[in-house]
Amino acid sequence: MRNVFSKKSKAGIVLGFLTALALDHQSWAAEVKLSGLIFGQYGQYLSRYDSAGAEVKNRGDFTITRIYMTGEAKFSDALKGKTVLEGNTSAGNPVYLKNAFMEYAFCSMASGVFGLIGTPWNGFEEGIWGRRFVQKVHADQEGLLASVDKGVGLLGKLPGGFGEYHATYVNGEGITSAEKTGLNGRHKDAMVRVSVSPMPEGPLSGLRVHAYAQKGKIADGDFQKRDTYVGAVSQKTDRYHAMASFIQSKKGSGAVDVKKAGFSVHGALNFDRGFSVFGRYDGYDPNKDADDDSYRRGTVGADYKLADGVRVAVSDQMLTYQTETTVMKNENQLLFQFEAKF
Repeated sequence: MRNVFSKKSKAGIVLGFLTALALDHQSWAAEVKLSGLIFGQYGQYLSRYDSAGAEVKNRGDFTITRIYMTGEAKFSDALKGKTVLEGNTSAGNPVYLKNAFMEYAFCSMASGVFGLIGTPWNGFEEGIWGRRFVQKVHADQEGLLASVDKGVGLLGKLPGGFGEYHATYVNGEGITSAEKTGLNGRHKDAMVRVSVSPMPEGPLSGLRVHAYAQKGKIADGDFQKRDTYVGAVSQKTDRYHAMASFIQSKKGSGAVDVKKAGFSVHGALNFDRGFSVFGRYDGYDPNKDADDDSYRRGTVGADYKLADGVRVAVSDQMLTYQTETTVMKNENQLLFQFEAKF
């Protein structure tokens, strides 16, 4: 049967359902909290071409890049649930399920999660970067690591305040690709991140060293690896943050395991009255065995807190290829962006 619902009507049904739930909150068995998050922007091209080679000089675009609707349920002090719906207007305005999981706290040092869960790295680095509405973190931007996947996880704190850990066992395809069918569906990915605080107290209490490893296999046969490793160090205080990370990955194509590598350095300085400046520089080589295909991303900008939950930012974002081609052009955009949490 032909689908009679348009994308707009689907979004309306979802929002109407959430509204009905909010109005009927007294009938819930759990303690429930609803919240939302909106990312929006205006981008003005300063370069003649965009990164795909289309001529865009002086073109500007208004976009709502992300909308998140979140429902959190607290059944007890130990048992909680969370669902997140995401709307992405930059990809045709679909509304889809981003997260849906249950979390059980075994003790103050360990919790287990099951469902459509966050993976150990991307969301963690976003917490340090603090500007998801400006730009994705490096591993997410280049598609090296999925932010969410279906599976189970264990996360918690190291003894003595010396850090934290997060491990997951998931399908491996993320939410952008379907789970493999047949025998290939038995392959799963194991991911683990450990973040160590060498000095939990004192002036360097914000210093942490991070290690992440992912081992997986896309399908049966040779040259089907899905392995990624990250090493990083960060320092975060109320006044500033700084972080440097290095990533290496092998992704199988069936004919060869493509070796990829990259790095990201970012930081921000916070001033009084909600004003801060930030910068970031990323490098990426999508195939270490090929020549002249690497590129760099540079971002400089400032943001301002208009109110609790509302920030605006202006940034200049540049993409520079090692070697330009007709479909890989240097790009420069001036972006005016905002996030609103409610």
